Amino acid sequence: MESRKIAMWMTDRRERKMTEPTKLLAIKESTTPLFRLELPEGGLDLVILKNKRGDYGIIENVFVEEEFRKRGIATKLVRQAIELAKTLNLYKLTLTCSDSMTPFYARFGFKWHLLGQSHCMRINLK
Repeated sequence: MESRKIAMWMTDRRERKMTEPTKLLAIKESTTPLFRLELPEGGLDLVILKNKRGDYGIIENVFVEEEFRKRGIATKLVRQAIELAKTLNLYKLTLTCSDSMTPFYARFGFKWHLLGQSHCMRINLK
């Protein structure tokens, strides 16, 4: 994949308007692992990233088709994602969710973290 340059725009939160571009970034092809856990009734994505502490995962795009909700499908998917993360020796998993879903994820050990630049739910695996 050929590198492309894009403009990065910043949002001024107080005024809710776009500022001038701050700099150009080079976008290159990524080899970031992405796992898709899928059932006929729903699925989720597990993205693997790395920082100075090691490999970690982000759970994204969790969904269960409406007619199959409240049947344990999401529970099965999240448990499989946690087991996969342990198998891959990840040190943590993070996710973001709506307030109404926090009790669901808390059942697996996810807790709210307000560290650095993010506010997310997190479970430490190591």
